[in-house]
Amino acid sequence: MSAYVRLRGKRGALNNEHGFTLVELLTVVFIIGILLLIATLIYTSSVSASRRNTCKSNLRIIDGAISVYEARLESPPADIDALTTAGFLRKAPVDPHTGKTDYSIVGGSAYSDGGHQDYP
Repeated sequence: MSAYVRLRGKRGALNNEHGFTLVELLTVVFIIGILLLIATLIYTSSVSASRRNTCKSNLRIIDGAISVYEARLESPPADIDALTTAGFLRKAPVDPHTGKTDYSIVGGSAYSDGGHQDYP
């Protein structure tokens, strides 16, 4: 029992266990880095999906306004401003990718001039 008492320090801990080793600290830093990388990738993909869904929704709203405009006035609108001045839209929706309201009406459908072209 006296050998056991000699190995212990003043606070009761073993003398060779005062802190973490460099390998343990590097392992923890590496794991935290991996977790931050995963969180960043998830965040950026969710922001991209949100912008894509907002753009699709805006185009559906404009398409519906064009359909009602053509049904009531029997001619297609010249531009997006014709829909707002006639009261079919309160205001032109903002493209989430560019932050602008530049839409073109081609053949009865609306297209964003600055956004992505892969939307139906």
